[in-house]
Amino acid sequence: MDDYNITVTQEGTGIEAMMKVQGKSVHVYPNPAEDLMTIELGEYPAIMQMYTPDGRLLKVIRAADPVNEISFCGMRSGLYLLKITSEHVSIVIRIIKE
Repeated sequence: MDDYNITVTQEGTGIEAMMKVQGKSVHVYPNPAEDLMTIELGEYPAIMQMYTPDGRLLKVIRAADPVNEISFCGMRSGLYLLKITSEHVSIVIRIIKE
């Protein structure tokens, strides 16, 4: 059985999500986001894929660094799904674009 810990804390006007999957942490903030979202990866390189709630792939980002930003410029407000996949971790995070 895998070890999963999810901690969500209120940070200012947004929410920061910190997930630990198999000992690797992922920080996603702010959520909701207006123009930029920061993703801190405990394991990289990783592939980040942004989807609409109905499963349409919008973008693919190859993350080679521990800290990455995703731009929401030109995207509509609403719910999106961010899938992060690395060698040992694959998670899906619900994110909100304001």
